[in-house]
Amino acid sequence: MKRNSDPDSSFMRFDSFVDRTLRVLRILAGIAAAVIVGIILAALSGCGGGGGGGGGGGFAIAAPAPAPAAEPAPPPAEVEKPVCSVDLFGDSITVGASFSKGNLAVPIAQRMRLDRAGWIVTDYSQSGQSAAWLAPSFPNMNRTGRAVVLALGTNDFTLDASPAEPLRKMADYAKAEGRRVIIAGIPAMQHTRLAEFNADELRIAGEVGATWAGWPDVDHETVDGVHPTQAMSDALAAKLIAAVEAALPECKQ
Repeated sequence: MKRNSDPDSSFMRFDSFVDRTLRVLRILAGIAAAVIVGIILAALSGCGGGGGGGGGGGFAIAAPAPAPAAEPAPPPAEVEKPVCSVDLFGDSITVGASFSKGNLAVPIAQRMRLDRAGWIVTDYSQSGQSAAWLAPSFPNMNRTGRAVVLALGTNDFTLDASPAEPLRKMADYAKAEGRRVIIAGIPAMQHTRLAEFNADELRIAGEVGATWAGWPDVDHETVDGVHPTQAMSDALAAKLIAAVEAALPECKQ
């Protein structure tokens, strides 16, 4: 039996198949669109936040993360204060000793420490010490002070020789070490060559560029014609303090 193969019938079946397929694709497209819209709406709802009262649900742009806090600036470093150190070379005047009246309660080096807290005052004084006796050993001594005080001359009277040249040698040596030099002078006492020796010491101070402390200007009584009373010793200490501060202005308080 021969099968019917009408071309029109075959075309109609094909057309029906295409039509059904298109309908299925449109349905699937609608479903996909609905899913996509749902996802977008959910995302927008999550970004908009839940605040009440306003027209909620709007799209919000996340605020940028805050910049990290800047590290606090370190406090300014403290400027270290210079050390004000003094080496004192003297005799019984600076020691505060006398043969007849004993020792003073506050000798010159101690008075300087009390009046200038923070200063380092090292006392190399010895009773009976003279400029002529100290000068040969001076280069070998261990000095640490930024300022060197030469308060000598009283015992050079017994040698009947001016302290000028020994003082010059010691002053030159201390200056070569980078130290400031103070020459004190000889305080008021009973001696016929006092004015001469003080003129020599003042001259040496000028020639070597040392600071003159002006001890001869201190007008006080002595306990025995040579050694100072406590009031005179305190006045001599004040002269040395002023001279050190003149030589080292940063040491002023």
